[in-house]
Amino acid sequence: MVIVKATNPDDTNSIWKFSQLDLNLLKMVIKGLWVYDVLLDENEMKASLGMVLNHYPHLSGRVVHNGTGISMNNEGVSFYVKHQNNLKISDVQQIKNLHNYFNKGINIPDFVKGKTAPLSIQLTHLSDGCILSIHCSHVCLDGQGFFSFLDNWSKTVKKEPIGEILLALPPNILSPKYTKEEAIKLAVAKQWYRVGLTSLLQLIWQKMTRVNQRTVQIFLSENLIKELKTKIEIRSEKKYSTHSILSALIVKLCNDLNGFTTNKPYSLVTVMNLRSRLKGVGQEYVGNAVTNIVTPEFQSDLKLEEIAAIVNDTIKSMIEAEDNRLEEYVQLNIAAAQYTLPYVPFNLTTMNGSKPTCIYINNLSKFPIYECDFGKKNPVFSYPNDLPDQVKLWPSTPDKPGVNIYFSGYLAKNYSKIKNKREWLSGVIERENLPD
Repeated sequence: MVIVKATNPDDTNSIWKFSQLDLNLLKMVIKGLWVYDVLLDENEMKASLGMVLNHYPHLSGRVVHNGTGISMNNEGVSFYVKHQNNLKISDVQQIKNLHNYFNKGINIPDFVKGKTAPLSIQLTHLSDGCILSIHCSHVCLDGQGFFSFLDNWSKTVKKEPIGEILLALPPNILSPKYTKEEAIKLAVAKQWYRVGLTSLLQLIWQKMTRVNQRTVQIFLSENLIKELKTKIEIRSEKKYSTHSILSALIVKLCNDLNGFTTNKPYSLVTVMNLRSRLKGVGQEYVGNAVTNIVTPEFQSDLKLEEIAAIVNDTIKSMIEAEDNRLEEYVQLNIAAAQYTLPYVPFNLTTMNGSKPTCIYINNLSKFPIYECDFGKKNPVFSYPNDLPDQVKLWPSTPDKPGVNIYFSGYLAKNYSKIKNKREWLSGVIERENLPD
């Protein structure tokens, strides 16, 4: 193991201050794993990491004692190199808990105490390729920040220019604006859900039974998605985003996994990037800049295009409103976290039940996950992070264009009960009676 430091840090005395959106994720870790059928040059990787850390100095720093941010003191990042020549690429998928097997990882208590870096990297040589594993504290980067860091590291190896990187926002953008009393009053007025004992017991039970660790993958080919989108738009004579179409399909799949034969109320929670949507938050910002957008309840027997329209309209009404609706919503979420208020904008009880009808979707399918070639060759496979997203959308490999849907928790458990899994997806779609 070696410690890699920024090669030319600007200022080693500054503090990168956490926003409330960052603090919400202080004890979470984003993990990425890429499989290559070539060997990456470890010396080149280390040298280029030192250069890219010049642009991400908080990743080479340590949490300050009062926990308000990271001292950008350039104490460095752990870079491990391992050799497992007894392993082939084909063996990798048989290994359980891949992310932790191929990376020592970040000890959260030590990180919070300022004893270790927010970033841990391991390059593992196999007999026919290598694996790059990256663990990063979620407090420093969100999904876009994480994959942009990887992309910029790859560009640095190739001596290509990288885009502008913004470490901090003006203090008024994500700073709390509501008092505790104002936040409670507004949450009640907005009819946010009160977090009760039932939802807490559900979470405890999921951890005890380890159902929250279950995951299954379902592949949707690019052709199937295009065909589905075309048929829905022909029937409705309207255009929809791919995300809205996939969200509608996910509702139908979840309803079938739940085994419901009667109409049921559902709602969808979409993870939304705030960059270029919330005033003052640009694409180049590296910190956490996401929120959750919640649809109103709708019935499961609606047509695919009707559900897609609800998803589309919910997001559109939030980002295009002229009454600062998005800013107010984000600020209320910030206040609820800051004051640990027992209010959330979605129904945790129906989300965490054994037959969930509040569905949480994190769409990561548009990130440049397969473009990190480090001057050699694009990865042949990338494993999604192990964060507890109920439904995760992840890009498929370039040689097999499409999207992978990852169901977790009870949805994954319910999927295991399906006898004919090959015909299940097509059967759910056929029941929607789309035009030929």
